[in-house]
Amino acid sequence: TDFTEFLLPVLIDKDGKAARYYGLRGISETYIVDKKGIIRKKVIGPYVWDSPDALAFISGLLKE
Repeated sequence: TDFTEFLLPVLIDKDGKAARYYGLRGISETYIVDKKGIIRKKVIGPYVWDSPDALAFISGLLKE
């Protein structure tokens, strides 16, 4: 079985500063932010993060 694992930092936004900065709406949202702070992908609602497309996308970002 081909298995890919990513160890990525996760932001816990206790004071809501990041939510205000990125304009979050209170719905379940996921943002992939690059090293420069630019949003590269925004997903509202659930998403299959271990799909081949998602893994290829994240792998590509990590190579940048």
